[in-house]
Formats: sequence, C-alpha cells, structure tokens
Amino acid sequence: MAISILLQGNRWAVAYQGKAICYVEPPEIAANAEARMDDGSSDSGVFIVSWENDSFRVHDSVKIKGSEGVCIKRRVENLEHEAKCVVVDLTAYRPGSPEYTIIPGVQYQGNHWGTGKEPKGLEHNGEPWRFTGTRTTLPGATVVEMEGLATGLFVSTSSLPSVAVSCSLEMAPGGIKQRLIWPWGEAPLTYVDRDSYGPPWEGNLTIPAMGAVELEAYLGISPSSERLHGWHGVFRQGWRILGSEVLPWHAPEEVRDLCRQWVQNYLVAQEGELTLFSIGLSLDEERKWVQRPVWRYEIGWCGQNASLAASMLEWSLESGDPEVWELGARVLDSWVAAGSLDNGLMLTHLDPILEGRAVYGLDTCNLGAAALQYLRAYDISKRAGKERVEWLKAGLGICGFFLEHGSEKGKFGKLWSVRGELLEGEGTIGCYLIPPLITAWRHTGDKRYLDRAVDEFWAYIDDDLKTLMIGAGALDTNCIDKESAFPLLRAANMLYEETADERYLIAAEHVGYYLITWMYHYDVPLSDTTVLGRMGYRTTGGTTVSAQHHHIDPWGALMAPEMIRLGQLTGDDYWHQVGVAMWNQSTIGIWDGKRECPDGIPRPSGSQDEGWCQTVWREPGETTKWLVAWPAAFHLEGWRFMSSLESDSTA
Repeated sequence: MAISILLQGNRWAVAYQGKAICYVEPPEIAANAEARMDDGSSDSGVFIVSWENDSFRVHDSVKIKGSEGVCIKRRVENLEHEAKCVVVDLTAYRPGSPEYTIIPGVQYQGNHWGTGKEPKGLEHNGEPWRFTGTRTTLPGATVVEMEGLATGLFVSTSSLPSVAVSCSLEMAPGGIKQRLIWPWGEAPLTYVDRDSYGPPWEGNLTIPAMGAVELEAYLGISPSSERLHGWHGVFRQGWRILGSEVLPWHAPEEVRDLCRQWVQNYLVAQEGELTLFSIGLSLDEERKWVQRPVWRYEIGWCGQNASLAASMLEWSLESGDPEVWELGARVLDSWVAAGSLDNGLMLTHLDPILEGRAVYGLDTCNLGAAALQYLRAYDISKRAGKERVEWLKAGLGICGFFLEHGSEKGKFGKLWSVRGELLEGEGTIGCYLIPPLITAWRHTGDKRYLDRAVDEFWAYIDDDLKTLMIGAGALDTNCIDKESAFPLLRAANMLYEETADERYLIAAEHVGYYLITWMYHYDVPLSDTTVLGRMGYRTTGGTTVSAQHHHIDPWGALMAPEMIRLGQLTGDDYWHQVGVAMWNQSTIGIWDGKRECPDGIPRPSGSQDEGWCQTVWREPGETTKWLVAWPAAFHLEGWRFMSSLESDSTA
C-alpha cells in the first residue's frame, strides 16, 4: 500500500511509499497528552489515534483512501460536567521547503505579485493569516507541494460543524504547517472588501457537558509526474469527493433568448450618430435601474460591445431578423468610425473622446477582445453573404500592430498609448492577444501571426503559469486572478487543433487546473435570512474573481466551453464535468420575469447581477446589485456550444 499511518511520539504521521511526509500534531486542547494508537485498529483499514487529559479526549479515526490520501474523523469529547466553548485545530506539519503554496481563491504563493492590498504573505505583523473556510474554493483548503509531492488539507461538507472551519498556512522551523481551525473565524484582520479590512472575529463551538463534537477532514496526497504537478491531483480529488450536479436555471436556448432581449431592450445607447451598448445598469437615487452614467462604453472586458454586436449578427443569420443584424452592424461600424487609429490599434473606451478628455491608454485585454470579435464578425458576414472587409481590417490592424510590438520581457504588456508606446509592461493580461493572432493566421494564412502567437504563448506559460504569478487581467484590480489565465486555455486548445503537438494539450491541462482552483467544489451553507439563501443559490461550479475580489461571478459562462473542449481533446471526462458545472452555475440569477430577487428590487428580464457574496465579503449572502453587460455577452458566445452537448446526449 502506498500510504501508511505511523505513531511518532505524541503525533501520528502519514507515510507515502515508506517515507513519512506529513505529521499530524496533537490538538492544542490536548497538547501535552500522550498519543496512543489502538492495537489492531489497522486490521479494519482504520487507524485510531487518541489523546486524553483531564478535560478532553480526542479520537482521530484515520481511513486510508487508496493511494490518494486519508479521511480523518476527529471526535472531541468533553469530559467535564459543564459545557465548554472550545477551539479545535487539526494541524499537519510538512518538513521541507515548499515549492507551491495555495489557499485556493485567496492566496497563490503568498500573493506577492501586484500592487493590490489584499492579504499578502502567510502572516500579518507576525500573526498568521486565518481565513474562514467559505472563502476557499475547496472548503478550508490549504495546498502545499514540495519534493514532487502535494498535500491538500480540507474539510468534509457532510456536517455543518465540519464546514464551520477556518484555515491557515504557517511557516514553522524546518517546514510548514497546514491548519484547520474550528470554529470558523478570521484573524488578525478580516478582508471585507477590495483593499479594505475589518476587525478579527471568531464563531462559537460549544461542546455540551459530557458531550462530543465530530469533525471530518481529508488529507489529499498527489505526486508530481512528467505531465502534471502534484497540486493538480489534489483538486481532482476534491471534485471527486465533494462535487455534485448543478442544475441550470435555464436551458441554453432560453439563456440565448433572455440575454438577447436584455441587450436589445436595455443596453442600446445612442451618442449622436454612434450606436453603442451600455456597460450595464446601476440603481439611481430612486432605486430604479438606469444605464450607468460613467465609464459607459467599452469594447471588451466589462462592456463587451464587440462581442455583443457579433452575437447580434449571429442571431440574425440564424433567425433571419434584419433588425438584429442592423443593430450589431451599427455598433461595430460605430467603433470603427470613432475608435480606429492609424497604427492599427483601436480605442478601448469611447467616454474620453465623447467627453473631450484625453485618452490615457489602451489595455491589451480590451484590444485582444476587439481583435477576436471583429474577426468573428467578419466571418459571420461572409457566411451571411454580406462580407464586411472593414471588420477584417479592424481585427487584423490590432494583430498587425503586435507583430512588431511587445514589452522588453518578450510579452505584449498591459497598457499602450494611442501613439503605440508601451506604458505598462507587467502582467499576464497581454495573452488576450494570442487567440486573435491564431485566428488571424486562419484567415490569412500568413504564418507570421502563428509564429508570434506561439512565441508569446510559451513566454506566458514558462514564466507566469509556472510561478503562479498570473495577474492584471481583472482591470479593476492589480493582483493574481483567474481572468488573466483564460486566454491561455483557449489558445492552447486552438494551437493543439492547428498542430496536433501534444505539448499544447499538456499546457492546456496546466492552465485548466489553475482555473479550477478558482471554482467552488461545494455548496457554501447559506442562511435563509440572506438573499442568496432565500433564492436557493448554489456555489458549486461558481468561480471567485481574484485575490482582491472574493465574491463569485458568472465567469464560468466563458470558461465552460473551453473546459469541455479540453475534455474532448484529451478524452478525460473530468473536464466535461467541471465545465458543465461552471456553465450551469453561471445561469443561476439570470432573471426571467418569473422569479423575483428576494431583496425586493425587480430586475429586468435577462439581466444578471455581477457579484454574489458567498463569504465574509461586502454584504455576506447578498448580491452586488450591478447588472453589467459581460455575463450576457459570454452566455451569448457559449449557448450554442452548450446546446450542441444536449443534442448529442439525446441523439
């Protein structure tokens, strides 16, 4: 057997292939007690280790789960004749120097990339950070990899006492400690909003007189291989143990119709001769939904004007509706007319020129989205027999600029001036230009586009992904995030389809596993006193945003098709499962006029709140009340692919 349990002093150890790799220390409430292992307990495949003092008896029932780790059931008995309020810890010590440390959805390598003021490092003013388990995408999880072996410590969701946990990573002499701490709480501060902190807090765990509490956790163990890192396997284990089916609120065709109607009825804006899409609706002083009055028009990222316009064309091509075509074409033409620059670039926001202000810079997230969607729109126009060469020119103009320009580090950088000068070079955000470069190669056959895409792809993979320093794509932050990695998954799938080179498939898996760390593998318990609790909101499959923003958003709508495509390319059903979970979860909260939001504020049909506060963040259990454009754009891009899966399953 690859895993065995050993007693060493007053702690027990997990041995892997004959070598002790991890030591479970006595809980602090029984710190000075002698550890005992029941004779013959291993005969049943379950090892019983216990500690006892005058006040408490602690039993660890440890069951080996094949070669993947152990399930730990910790029973704490109160031996006194009065109730006791307690703190129970489960601490696993690993000797050595970590190569990777992850608190999924919260910290990656200590969050040392970026200028944000999110929790950085493993401690603050000498005190270890302690995060409530609902912040982490595996409940209460910490993941450590060293010497080719990863361990992931997280709790079971089978009982509320187990879920009401917090977690911590602590450097210790000669190694690192992975800790679960009951009850849940946060210290030395609580991260309550972007770059903002509140006081520490702690819940309550009371054991009745002569009573007991039972807690359950998993210690996953996963070795590295030539193909994958060990921590990748920890998340596969987490999904296998905790994952569950998520039912969508709407079928793909319903998603299409709701989102299209929402865009047509609420987001269209006219600025003189320009037809544009508003970035979204916010509440005015009278608590009515109005188009947001500032930073209104964006070609990609949150505003997604180019994507929405291309989707209007696509729907017209399918439905024969000429008005929808006209709307999409007017928006695309408006951006070409107002935003095209002589150097091939395009303005990413139109508010500055509409308001007579100077344009500071053009970010590569928006530029990549613009190039990709204009090439998509051109392709649709050809299929419709209405070829619009100016849309091809717009897409190729951006791609052509980046054939000749990049940062000193051989990447595309973050921000460029309208004159084509690099303003900010840091971050992974420039990889948004790789998919349109591959698309430009497909349209033109000019191998320069493909060669540039390949060079940049490996630059981001070998630098940013390898170190988990992936950031700058979430433009309202400057930190490690999920958005910055997604174009690398799309690009890897595309490059594998172009070349059949296995290296791209391996790279796609690496990116996919990174993105999975941002996906909730379980349902956070939500109180019926909250909006999310009353609406039956589920977190499984939902993706949290970034190290600075700890709420869930519907970004899974964009990632799901590429995850599922990765499953098709590899034959690995895991990617199909998580992709479907992402898509289905992303449809929760698309309002249809039948369901009402429990906060009493009616939403327009087809709209969707951007943020869902599933943890101790802003207003826990509430929405962010911001009906932004991008969820509809991503759903309109992906509904057809998801619908084809349903058709295949019923064929």
